[in-house]
Amino acid sequence: MIVQLKGLEIPGLAIKEQEFREAREALCKDIAVFLYKRKSPLIWAMFTGGTGTGKSTLFNALCRSSISRVGMERPTTGFPVAYVHRNNPLEGEFPFPDFPVAHRQDSDDDEAGDAGSGKGLIVVEHDRDALDHLVLVDNPDLDSLEQANRRMADDMYRLSDVIIFVTSQEKYADEIPSRTLGRSGSEGRPCFVLFNKADPANTVEETVDFFRERGIAIDRERLWFIPHIAAPSPDMLAGEEAFRGFAATLFETLRKDAATAFRAGQRTERRRRLNDSIDFFLALAGHEQSAAERWLDQLTLLCEEQGRTLFEKFETHFKQDGQHHIQREIRNIYDRYDILSRPRHYVKQLLLAPLRLLGLPTGGRDPGGRKALRQIGSQVDITPVLSTVSEMNRLALETLVPEEGDSSFARALKRDEIALSDEEVRDRIGRLREGLIAWLEGKFGELARGIPRHKEVGIYSTAVMWGGLILSFEIVLGGGITFLEMALDSFLAPLVTKGSVNLFAFHEIRKIARELDRRHREGILDILEEQRQRYAACLEPFFMSDDALKGLKDLRADTGD
Repeated sequence: MIVQLKGLEIPGLAIKEQEFREAREALCKDIAVFLYKRKSPLIWAMFTGGTGTGKSTLFNALCRSSISRVGMERPTTGFPVAYVHRNNPLEGEFPFPDFPVAHRQDSDDDEAGDAGSGKGLIVVEHDRDALDHLVLVDNPDLDSLEQANRRMADDMYRLSDVIIFVTSQEKYADEIPSRTLGRSGSEGRPCFVLFNKADPANTVEETVDFFRERGIAIDRERLWFIPHIAAPSPDMLAGEEAFRGFAATLFETLRKDAATAFRAGQRTERRRRLNDSIDFFLALAGHEQSAAERWLDQLTLLCEEQGRTLFEKFETHFKQDGQHHIQREIRNIYDRYDILSRPRHYVKQLLLAPLRLLGLPTGGRDPGGRKALRQIGSQVDITPVLSTVSEMNRLALETLVPEEGDSSFARALKRDEIALSDEEVRDRIGRLREGLIAWLEGKFGELARGIPRHKEVGIYSTAVMWGGLILSFEIVLGGGITFLEMALDSFLAPLVTKGSVNLFAFHEIRKIARELDRRHREGILDILEEQRQRYAACLEPFFMSDDALKGLKDLRADTGD
């Protein structure tokens, strides 16, 4: 589950992408630390504070050895130093696998005082059995100018069970270290405060009040003032009265026979903190998921609105450019129909006139029907479709791209291949029309098989069908959907006699025309739908799955021992 959590991303629709990543990484670390601490019997006491406060010197004094590097260079402690009993290796399932761990013995005098200048966690081993249940750590400076140092300091802080906060006369008002002091109190970690290099005029009351005014509670029983000592050695500091009081209180609090109860209490607090972290992350994920669902709804509405606009364009275009043409064709057919009252021997030639007018051969089944349909298809203007797709893309980028325009999701939406090109649209329309032509040919073939072609009425019905189907095809492609029924009624109704064949043709052509209209509309809308799906597909890698959410909830329920 931790690996899956590390891979989770968001589109950044409700919260900032960076905010989510920070929460995700923090939760990953909290989970890893919780699982590590659940299996470890050790108590971690951590020195932490700002640069130049002398925490490494105080750490060395507590360990009674020059372990951690000290000096004027800042930051002096670039990497954490852990003072650990030799029987307690820290690696195992160490929660920060990116930390290289280097070991050395406390007796390695040639390296004394140089720990903290390496790369990673420096583990200094000792054989003091009275401290075999403890890990004493000198943490990197909280306010280091090096981001990597600050990140390591925060990571190591997560491992702490006890905080030894070191400040000084010139640093106690600094915001960043004070923030960690307040954090330890809110998270239930016992905190010991060492005011190093203190002015003799400092008092407990003034210091406690100073931090209280900033929302930080300090236990006055765990506050010590360490006087300024020029070039202090570990032994010199260890003999100082205030420092001795601190060391005695710390080791009494963390004594070995009370370690089990202490760890149990800290485990409860750690479980509470982890659950809070999971709840916070789930809340962020929930807000983002709701925003993603709303985003998809907006995308769908945009697609539907553009579809309605497109067919309105078709209607307008048809009224302007196509209606007069269709009316002229209908009038021509009326004229030919009126001539049917002439002598009978002219009827056949007159009935064939519509076929010749449409460019169709006059004998047998008409292979020229496809040619006429193709000619109509190639002449229809597809500009409304192209402009609608272009407008949909413009509106999508204007209204659906997150405010954080440089986020991963925003960049995905702006990729060139997301928007359908004019060539792609033309290709899809071409394939749509080819499909409609093939479908019409098949339908005509089915109808023609039921008409007796050796009779004049058969020829007449064939002409009626071809004329009706081609006229319907032209109207549908031109977009004059509202004129379809009018055209069919005007074209066919006067030609319907009491004969069942003509009546059959009339009803079948009407039904085919309606189906043709439906298929054409769906085909055009499918182009817009494909564009919608391309945008929607950009969201999929950022949409937190139900499995991931369920895994987090299961993890929350499984944080007990």
